[in-house]
Amino acid sequence: MNRLERLWFVPVLVVALIGLFGWNAQGQKQQSTGRPQWEYKVVNLYQDNAEKILNELGSEGWEIVAVQSGNDATAKGLYHFKRQKQ
Repeated sequence: MNRLERLWFVPVLVVALIGLFGWNAQGQKQQSTGRPQWEYKVVNLYQDNAEKILNELGSEGWEIVAVQSGNDATAKGLYHFKRQKQ
């Protein structure tokens, strides 16, 4: 058995150790609970530039999770957002 055949386990061991110590896909250590932490934002959109505002929030990592319709013609509604804490 040559040297390369004997070293096949090294990459497997490295991957197993990374998984064992709780590193996530971004290379950051996960929080002690192992669950993601979230932050929330509620925005009342009544402006004509609502699409611009929604695109800006999306580029900041906010994701719409619920929409509550407005109660008159001028209110476009309440938009509920969440994003993972960094």
